[in-house]
Amino acid sequence: MPAEKGVIHRIKDINQMEWWPMAGYSLSMKADHCLTLETPTKLAMATRVRAHLVALDHALMCCPQ
Repeated sequence: MPAEKGVIHRIKDINQMEWWPMAGYSLSMKADHCLTLETPTKLAMATRVRAHLVALDHALMCCPQ
């Protein structure tokens, strides 16, 4: 699927879903931002943790105040 600014898919109508992912629930609760970070489970845990920390650092540095 094509991505636009890192978003692969935007939820059209959350009420039509049987199960709500955290991003959907956050949007329904009027959260300003929600990040869903995933790393391959085949990587070492230390590598996965570093990847998450880099992603969070980048998101926090780029987010408007």
